[in-house]
Amino acid sequence: MKISALTERLSQKIVGLIDTGNIAPGAHLSVPKLAETFDVSRSPVREALVYLEQKGVLQQKLNRGFFVKEDYAPQQHDEAA
Repeated sequence: MKISALTERLSQKIVGLIDTGNIAPGAHLSVPKLAETFDVSRSPVREALVYLEQKGVLQQKLNRGFFVKEDYAPQQHDEAA
């Protein structure tokens, strides 16, 4: 999946919040709240959440939204290497 630079930055910020413990495993991620937090529209936030679901960080539950996977463990993200 090709994503925009904004979507990539948002996904990195969201993973950073999860890795630092600001968002706990099992937590529901609110698209409007994240959009307000990062001062962006909801569309790139949704794209970032879908991207993170494909990466195995999040789980989408039908008609409920996105949740951090319970078994997600913070990890070192070194995508530049």
